[in-house]
Amino acid sequence: MRNFLHKILVFFCLLFIVGILLGYLCVYVSPETITFPALFGLAYPYLLCINIIFVLYWIYRKRWTFLLPLFIIILGWQTFSTYIAFGFNKTDLVTSEVKIMSYNARYFNKYNWNKDPETASNILEMIKNEKVDIVCFQEFLLGGAEAINISRIAASLSKFPYYYINNRKDLAIFSKFKIGSTSEISFDNSSSASAFYTDVYIGREKVRIFNCHLESNRFKRKDYEFINNLRQNAEKKNIDGAMGITKRLKYAFRKRANQADVINELVKNTSHKSIVCIDMNDTPVSYTYRKSRGDLLDSFLEKGSGIGTTYIGDFPSYRIDYVFHHENLECSSFKIKKVKFSDHYPIVVGFRKDF
Repeated sequence: MRNFLHKILVFFCLLFIVGILLGYLCVYVSPETITFPALFGLAYPYLLCINIIFVLYWIYRKRWTFLLPLFIIILGWQTFSTYIAFGFNKTDLVTSEVKIMSYNARYFNKYNWNKDPETASNILEMIKNEKVDIVCFQEFLLGGAEAINISRIAASLSKFPYYYINNRKDLAIFSKFKIGSTSEISFDNSSSASAFYTDVYIGREKVRIFNCHLESNRFKRKDYEFINNLRQNAEKKNIDGAMGITKRLKYAFRKRANQADVINELVKNTSHKSIVCIDMNDTPVSYTYRKSRGDLLDSFLEKGSGIGTTYIGDFPSYRIDYVFHHENLECSSFKIKKVKFSDHYPIVVGFRKDF
Protein backbone atom coordinates (compact mmCIF):
# COMPACT_ATOMS: atom_id res chain seq x y z
CA MET A 1 0.00 0.00 0.00
CA ARG A 2 2.80 2.38 0.94
CA ASN A 3 4.62 1.62 -2.31
CA PHE A 4 1.41 2.38 -4.27
CA LEU A 5 1.01 5.77 -2.54
CA HIS A 6 4.65 6.54 -3.30
CA LYS A 7 4.03 5.90 -7.00
CA ILE A 8 0.97 8.14 -6.95
CA LEU A 9 2.97 10.97 -5.38
CA VAL A 10 5.77 10.50 -7.90
CA PHE A 11 3.19 10.71 -10.70
CA PHE A 12 1.80 14.00 -9.36
CA CYS A 13 5.31 15.31 -8.78
CA LEU A 14 6.14 14.65 -12.44
CA LEU A 15 2.85 16.24 -13.47
CA PHE A 16 3.70 19.51 -11.69
CA ILE A 17 7.24 19.39 -13.05
CA VAL A 18 5.80 19.29 -16.56
CA GLY A 19 3.49 22.16 -15.61
CA ILE A 20 6.31 24.45 -14.46
CA LEU A 21 8.38 23.52 -17.53
CA LEU A 22 5.49 24.70 -19.70
CA GLY A 23 5.52 27.90 -17.65
CA TYR A 24 9.19 28.40 -18.53
CA LEU A 25 8.43 27.65 -22.18
CA CYS A 26 5.62 30.21 -22.48
CA VAL A 27 8.09 33.08 -22.28
CA TYR A 28 9.59 32.04 -25.62
CA VAL A 29 6.53 30.80 -27.48
CA SER A 30 4.08 33.33 -28.85
CA PRO A 31 0.47 32.61 -27.81
CA GLU A 32 -0.43 33.40 -31.40
CA THR A 33 1.34 30.14 -32.30
CA ILE A 34 0.50 27.97 -29.27
CA THR A 35 -1.72 29.39 -26.57
CA PHE A 36 -1.95 26.85 -23.74
CA PRO A 37 1.61 27.32 -22.32
CA ALA A 38 0.63 30.89 -21.43
CA LEU A 39 -1.89 29.48 -18.93
CA PHE A 40 0.98 27.70 -17.15
CA GLY A 41 2.95 30.95 -17.10
CA LEU A 42 0.01 32.59 -15.34
CA ALA A 43 0.01 29.73 -12.82
CA TYR A 44 3.80 29.92 -12.29
CA PRO A 45 3.80 31.06 -8.61
CA TYR A 46 1.45 28.22 -7.65
CA LEU A 47 3.41 25.65 -9.64
CA LEU A 48 6.63 26.88 -8.02
CA CYS A 49 5.19 26.55 -4.52
CA ILE A 50 3.94 23.03 -5.20
CA ASN A 51 7.35 21.97 -6.52
CA ILE A 52 9.04 23.43 -3.43
CA ILE A 53 6.62 21.45 -1.26
CA PHE A 54 7.57 18.27 -3.15
CA VAL A 55 11.28 19.00 -2.57
CA LEU A 56 10.72 19.38 1.17
CA TYR A 57 8.48 16.32 1.32
CA TRP A 58 10.96 14.06 -0.46
CA ILE A 59 13.81 15.33 1.73
CA TYR A 60 11.71 14.59 4.81
CA ARG A 61 11.04 11.10 3.47
CA LYS A 62 14.79 10.72 2.65
CA ARG A 63 14.05 9.94 -0.97
CA TRP A 64 16.39 10.84 -3.80
CA THR A 65 13.26 11.90 -5.72
CA PHE A 66 13.71 15.40 -4.25
CA LEU A 67 16.42 15.98 -6.87
CA LEU A 68 13.84 16.06 -9.69
CA PRO A 69 11.79 19.11 -8.59
CA LEU A 70 14.91 20.75 -7.15
CA PHE A 71 16.70 20.50 -10.50
CA ILE A 72 13.66 21.96 -12.30
CA ILE A 73 13.46 24.87 -9.85
CA ILE A 74 17.17 25.63 -10.34
CA LEU A 75 16.73 25.29 -14.11
CA GLY A 76 14.14 28.07 -13.94
CA TRP A 77 16.32 30.50 -11.99
CA GLN A 78 16.09 33.13 -14.72
CA THR A 79 12.28 32.96 -14.56
CA PHE A 80 12.37 33.12 -10.77
CA SER A 81 14.67 36.17 -10.77
CA THR A 82 12.32 37.95 -13.18
CA TYR A 83 9.33 37.28 -10.97
CA ILE A 84 10.90 38.31 -7.65
CA ALA A 85 13.22 41.24 -6.89
CA PHE A 86 15.65 40.63 -4.05
CA GLY A 87 16.24 44.28 -3.14
CA PHE A 88 20.03 44.02 -3.27
CA ASN A 89 20.25 47.33 -5.13
CA LYS A 90 19.00 49.73 -2.51
CA THR A 91 17.41 53.06 -3.37
CA ASP A 92 20.16 55.58 -4.03
CA LEU A 93 20.47 58.91 -2.29
CA VAL A 94 20.67 61.35 -5.17
CA THR A 95 20.64 65.13 -5.17
CA SER A 96 18.57 65.34 -8.33
CA GLU A 97 16.29 62.86 -10.02
CA VAL A 98 13.44 62.79 -12.49
CA LYS A 99 10.40 60.95 -11.17
CA ILE A 100 7.82 59.33 -13.40
CA MET A 101 4.54 57.78 -12.31
CA SER A 102 2.62 55.15 -14.26
CA TYR A 103 -0.95 54.66 -13.11
CA ASN A 104 -4.09 52.93 -14.31
CA ALA A 105 -6.61 55.32 -12.75
CA ARG A 106 -9.66 53.21 -13.63
CA TYR A 107 -11.42 56.18 -15.24
CA PHE A 108 -11.26 58.15 -11.96
CA ASN A 109 -13.98 55.88 -10.56
CA LYS A 110 -16.47 56.92 -13.24
CA TYR A 111 -18.56 53.77 -12.73
CA ASN A 112 -18.46 53.93 -8.92
CA TRP A 113 -16.46 50.74 -8.38
CA ASN A 114 -14.93 52.45 -5.39
CA LYS A 115 -17.68 53.63 -3.06
CA ASP A 116 -15.67 56.65 -1.91
CA PRO A 117 -17.13 59.74 -3.68
CA GLU A 118 -13.81 61.56 -3.24
CA THR A 119 -11.80 59.04 -5.26
CA ALA A 120 -11.01 61.38 -8.17
CA SER A 121 -9.99 64.18 -5.82
CA ASN A 122 -7.85 61.75 -3.84
CA ILE A 123 -6.03 60.64 -6.99
CA LEU A 124 -5.19 64.21 -7.97
CA GLU A 125 -4.11 65.06 -4.44
CA MET A 126 -1.93 61.95 -4.25
CA ILE A 127 -0.13 62.90 -7.47
CA LYS A 128 0.42 66.44 -6.24
CA ASN A 129 1.88 65.22 -2.93
CA GLU A 130 4.08 62.60 -4.56
CA LYS A 131 6.12 65.34 -6.31
CA VAL A 132 6.63 63.51 -9.56
CA ASP A 133 7.73 65.16 -12.80
CA ILE A 134 5.83 63.07 -15.34
CA VAL A 135 2.58 61.10 -15.01
CA CYS A 136 1.43 58.48 -17.51
CA PHE A 137 -2.22 57.56 -17.08
CA GLN A 138 -3.94 54.47 -18.42
CA GLU A 139 -7.75 54.26 -18.30
CA PHE A 140 -7.90 58.04 -18.25
CA LEU A 141 -11.21 59.63 -19.12
CA LEU A 142 -12.41 63.21 -19.00
CA GLY A 143 -15.91 63.64 -17.66
CA GLY A 144 -17.25 60.93 -15.38
CA ALA A 145 -18.95 60.94 -12.02
CA GLU A 146 -16.95 63.77 -10.52
CA ALA A 147 -16.69 65.98 -13.59
CA ILE A 148 -12.99 65.37 -14.22
CA ASN A 149 -12.33 67.98 -16.87
CA ILE A 150 -9.23 69.68 -18.16
CA SER A 151 -9.88 72.83 -16.12
CA ARG A 152 -10.05 70.86 -12.89
CA ILE A 153 -6.93 68.87 -13.75
CA ALA A 154 -5.08 72.04 -14.75
CA ALA A 155 -5.97 73.60 -11.40
CA SER A 156 -5.00 70.52 -9.38
CA LEU A 157 -1.88 69.69 -11.37
CA SER A 158 -0.77 73.23 -12.15
CA LYS A 159 2.89 72.21 -12.00
CA PHE A 160 2.38 70.09 -15.12
CA PRO A 161 2.07 72.69 -17.88
CA TYR A 162 2.62 70.20 -20.70
CA TYR A 163 0.25 67.36 -21.46
CA TYR A 164 -1.17 65.15 -24.15
CA ILE A 165 -4.59 63.51 -23.80
CA ASN A 166 -5.99 60.88 -26.10
CA ASN A 167 -9.48 60.65 -24.64
CA ARG A 168 -10.61 58.36 -27.44
CA LYS A 169 -7.95 55.83 -26.37
CA ASP A 170 -8.15 56.52 -22.61
CA LEU A 171 -4.51 57.54 -22.25
CA ALA A 172 -2.77 60.70 -21.09
CA ILE A 173 0.61 62.09 -20.11
CA PHE A 174 1.27 65.17 -17.94
CA SER A 175 4.75 66.60 -17.72
CA LYS A 176 6.77 69.37 -16.10
CA PHE A 177 9.06 69.15 -19.10
CA LYS A 178 8.31 70.27 -22.62
CA ILE A 179 6.57 67.69 -24.80
CA GLY A 180 7.52 67.35 -28.45
CA SER A 181 6.04 65.19 -31.16
CA THR A 182 3.50 62.55 -30.22
CA SER A 183 2.34 59.55 -32.22
CA GLU A 184 -0.48 57.09 -31.63
CA ILE A 185 0.38 53.39 -31.89
CA SER A 186 -2.18 51.31 -33.78
CA PHE A 187 -3.09 47.76 -32.83
CA ASP A 188 -5.13 45.60 -35.18
CA ASN A 189 -8.64 44.53 -34.17
CA SER A 190 -8.56 45.65 -30.55
CA SER A 191 -11.15 47.59 -28.61
CA SER A 192 -9.38 47.64 -25.23
CA ALA A 193 -5.68 48.12 -26.08
CA SER A 194 -4.09 51.49 -26.77
CA ALA A 195 -0.68 53.14 -26.82
CA PHE A 196 1.23 56.22 -27.89
CA TYR A 197 4.73 57.60 -27.60
CA THR A 198 5.83 61.16 -27.04
CA ASP A 199 9.20 62.89 -26.95
CA VAL A 200 9.92 64.74 -23.72
CA TYR A 201 12.81 67.20 -23.42
CA ILE A 202 14.58 66.60 -20.11
CA GLY A 203 17.70 68.69 -19.70
CA ARG A 204 19.93 68.10 -22.72
CA GLU A 205 18.17 64.87 -23.65
CA LYS A 206 15.12 64.02 -25.69
CA VAL A 207 13.59 60.95 -24.06
CA ARG A 208 10.90 58.97 -25.84
CA ILE A 209 8.19 57.88 -23.43
CA PHE A 210 5.78 55.11 -24.39
CA ASN A 211 2.44 54.94 -22.61
CA CYS A 212 0.72 51.61 -23.22
CA HIS A 213 -2.35 49.69 -22.10
CA LEU A 214 -2.40 46.20 -23.56
CA GLU A 215 -5.39 43.95 -24.14
CA SER A 216 -7.56 43.42 -21.07
CA ASN A 217 -8.88 39.99 -20.15
CA ARG A 218 -12.33 41.52 -20.47
CA PHE A 219 -13.96 39.42 -17.79
CA LYS A 220 -17.71 39.74 -17.45
CA ARG A 221 -19.59 40.08 -14.19
CA LYS A 222 -20.34 36.35 -14.19
CA ASP A 223 -16.60 35.62 -14.46
CA TYR A 224 -15.83 37.71 -11.39
CA GLU A 225 -18.75 36.11 -9.56
CA PHE A 226 -17.29 32.71 -10.40
CA ILE A 227 -13.87 33.73 -9.09
CA ASN A 228 -15.28 35.21 -5.88
CA ASN A 229 -17.65 32.31 -5.16
CA LEU A 230 -15.67 29.39 -6.53
CA ARG A 231 -16.13 27.15 -3.51
CA GLN A 232 -19.86 27.74 -3.34
CA ASN A 233 -20.66 26.85 -6.95
CA ALA A 234 -21.96 23.49 -8.06
CA GLU A 235 -19.59 21.23 -9.98
CA LYS A 236 -21.14 21.92 -13.39
CA LYS A 237 -21.01 25.65 -12.76
CA ASN A 238 -17.34 25.28 -11.83
CA ILE A 239 -16.61 23.65 -15.18
CA ASP A 240 -18.63 26.21 -17.16
CA GLY A 241 -17.07 29.10 -15.27
CA ALA A 242 -13.54 27.80 -15.70
CA MET A 243 -14.10 27.25 -19.42
CA GLY A 244 -15.42 30.80 -19.83
CA ILE A 245 -12.43 32.33 -18.05
CA THR A 246 -9.97 30.16 -19.97
CA LYS A 247 -11.52 31.22 -23.29
CA ARG A 248 -11.17 34.92 -22.41
CA LEU A 249 -7.61 34.45 -21.19
CA LYS A 250 -6.55 32.65 -24.38
CA TYR A 251 -8.07 35.39 -26.53
CA ALA A 252 -6.27 38.10 -24.53
CA PHE A 253 -2.95 36.19 -24.56
CA ARG A 254 -2.98 36.13 -28.37
CA LYS A 255 -3.89 39.81 -28.67
CA ARG A 256 -1.21 40.91 -26.21
CA ALA A 257 1.44 38.86 -28.00
CA ASN A 258 0.84 40.80 -31.20
CA GLN A 259 0.75 44.14 -29.35
CA ALA A 260 4.01 43.33 -27.56
CA ASP A 261 5.65 42.58 -30.91
CA VAL A 262 4.55 46.01 -32.19
CA ILE A 263 5.97 47.82 -29.14
CA ASN A 264 9.20 45.83 -29.31
CA GLU A 265 9.81 46.89 -32.91
CA LEU A 266 9.07 50.56 -32.21
CA VAL A 267 11.39 50.72 -29.19
CA LYS A 268 14.11 48.81 -31.01
CA ASN A 269 14.02 51.18 -33.98
CA THR A 270 14.06 54.46 -32.06
CA SER A 271 17.29 56.39 -31.77
CA HIS A 272 16.27 58.02 -28.47
CA LYS A 273 16.61 56.76 -24.93
CA SER A 274 13.26 55.19 -24.12
CA ILE A 275 11.00 54.69 -21.12
CA VAL A 276 8.02 52.35 -21.44
CA CYS A 277 5.15 52.83 -18.96
CA ILE A 278 2.83 49.92 -19.50
CA ASP A 279 -0.23 48.31 -17.99
CA MET A 280 0.52 44.95 -19.56
CA ASN A 281 -2.34 42.92 -18.08
CA ASP A 282 0.17 40.08 -17.93
CA THR A 283 2.75 38.72 -15.52
CA PRO A 284 6.56 38.65 -15.79
CA VAL A 285 6.33 34.98 -16.75
CA SER A 286 4.89 35.60 -20.19
CA TYR A 287 5.83 36.11 -23.82
CA THR A 288 4.23 39.56 -23.61
CA TYR A 289 6.61 40.64 -20.85
CA ARG A 290 9.73 39.40 -22.64
CA LYS A 291 8.81 41.08 -25.93
CA SER A 292 7.54 44.35 -24.42
CA ARG A 293 10.66 44.69 -22.32
CA GLY A 294 13.03 43.72 -25.13
CA ASP A 295 16.53 45.02 -24.33
CA LEU A 296 15.27 47.51 -21.76
CA LEU A 297 15.74 47.21 -17.98
CA ASP A 298 12.88 46.56 -15.58
CA SER A 299 12.90 49.28 -12.92
CA PHE A 300 11.30 46.94 -10.38
CA LEU A 301 14.13 44.43 -10.73
CA GLU A 302 16.61 47.32 -10.52
CA LYS A 303 15.37 48.91 -7.30
CA GLY A 304 12.28 47.04 -6.08
CA SER A 305 11.89 44.09 -3.74
CA GLY A 306 9.57 41.13 -3.28
CA ILE A 307 6.84 40.15 -5.74
CA GLY A 308 5.74 43.71 -6.46
CA THR A 309 1.99 43.20 -6.81
CA THR A 310 0.34 46.09 -8.67
CA TYR A 311 -3.13 44.67 -9.44
CA ILE A 312 -5.56 44.49 -6.53
CA GLY A 313 -8.85 43.64 -8.28
CA ASP A 314 -10.94 40.47 -8.07
CA PHE A 315 -8.61 38.37 -10.22
CA PRO A 316 -5.59 36.93 -8.32
CA SER A 317 -3.09 39.68 -7.56
CA TYR A 318 -0.07 39.92 -9.84
CA ARG A 319 2.54 42.41 -11.01
CA ILE A 320 1.08 43.60 -14.30
CA ASP A 321 2.22 47.26 -14.37
CA TYR A 322 5.78 48.08 -15.39
CA VAL A 323 8.24 50.85 -16.15
CA PHE A 324 11.01 49.70 -18.48
CA HIS A 325 13.93 51.96 -19.33
CA HIS A 326 16.99 52.32 -21.55
CA GLU A 327 20.23 51.06 -20.00
CA ASN A 328 21.76 54.57 -20.17
CA LEU A 329 19.02 55.95 -17.92
CA GLU A 330 20.07 55.06 -14.39
CA CYS A 331 17.19 54.03 -12.14
CA SER A 332 17.69 55.56 -8.69
CA SER A 333 14.44 54.60 -6.92
CA PHE A 334 11.31 52.49 -7.27
CA LYS A 335 8.11 52.57 -5.26
CA ILE A 336 4.67 50.99 -5.47
CA LYS A 337 2.30 53.48 -3.88
CA LYS A 338 -0.15 51.45 -1.77
CA VAL A 339 -3.29 53.53 -2.33
CA LYS A 340 -6.61 51.89 -3.18
CA PHE A 341 -8.17 54.51 -5.42
CA SER A 342 -8.19 52.10 -8.38
CA ASP A 343 -7.80 48.37 -8.93
CA HIS A 344 -4.12 49.12 -9.65
CA TYR A 345 -1.40 50.61 -7.49
CA PRO A 346 0.57 53.47 -9.07
CA ILE A 347 4.28 52.96 -9.74
CA VAL A 348 6.77 55.76 -9.05
CA VAL A 349 10.24 55.44 -10.58
CA GLY A 350 13.13 57.83 -10.16
CA PHE A 351 15.99 58.33 -12.62
CA ARG A 352 19.29 60.00 -11.77
CA LYS A 353 19.25 63.42 -13.41
CA ASP A 354 22.69 63.93 -14.88
CA PHE A 355 21.65 64.71 -18.41
